[in-house]
Amino acid sequence: MTTILQDCHIIPRSLRNHAALQGLADFDIDAAQNRVYLPNDPKLAADMKMSGGMSGRDDAVYASYRRGVEGALDQLAQIADPVARQREVTLLQDTLKVALGNGDVLYGSGTGAEVAADSE
Repeated sequence: MTTILQDCHIIPRSLRNHAALQGLADFDIDAAQNRVYLPNDPKLAADMKMSGGMSGRDDAVYASYRRGVEGALDQLAQIADPVARQREVTLLQDTLKVALGNGDVLYGSGTGAEVAADSE
């Protein structure tokens, strides 16, 4: 069954073992704070003026999004204090959630009918 919205991880699950996330007491890759619902249909995403979900592991838009998040996490990994790093990770999540909802950042091409059950 295809739904109109896709449950997406703001920080992709494939980055769950990133150095920036290690040792953070309050980080859960699957928590609601790290989730956002995005349209599966590109037209719906455009009508809503927001990003679409990913269409599969070969979605070039999603690959670019993932690289961007990984680059941000690479920078945050340089923060030695886990409390300060947690604040910055939370800020990254909050910023991306707003930007995805406004269409300022693109998550995927929004043709999510082909997405695997364990999607990012």
